[in-house]
Amino acid sequence: ALLREDLLQLADHARARQIIPNLTTSGFGLTPGLAKKMASRFGQINVSIDGVGEAYEDTRGWNGAALGLRALDLLVAAGARVGVNTVMSGPMLARPDALEAIGAAIAHAGATEWQWLRFKPTGRGATSWEALSPTPAQLDALWDRSLALEASTGLTIRWDCAMTPWIADRVDAVERAAR
Repeated sequence: ALLREDLLQLADHARARQIIPNLTTSGFGLTPGLAKKMASRFGQINVSIDGVGEAYEDTRGWNGAALGLRALDLLVAAGARVGVNTVMSGPMLARPDALEAIGAAIAHAGATEWQWLRFKPTGRGATSWEALSPTPAQLDALWDRSLALEASTGLTIRWDCAMTPWIADRVDAVERAAR
């Protein structure tokens, strides 16, 4: 999205119609100046970070964590409301402390929310489903980890609606489910 020359005009167009646009980005093309301009136009900007170090490489085939963390730093410095999206992949979840490493890094950088997304069999998942999809056991273990990570990092963890089967039986109250 950041490579679109008309991105800021699109955001302004939405705002003029009482729509608050949000954005997810990898961080490619982000500069301090662009971050500052985006901060006043977008309600929230999420940065895709699917691991730190080798955990990112396991999932994406290259280590782009530094790019995502740099984008996070630039957006926070610009005053944007910033969150992070992480796709729950099997290789990343196979690393014992991968989620904890991401949580610590993004909380330190100033993220406030962390969206956990289910790996899906579309897009890159259409060709790499067998290699990258998490096991049911890995997904079953996420609830307790999410509670511990919220407590240790102060982040609010949000769950992709496609992950509902792994959390529905763990929610003990309607209010908690809504949160």
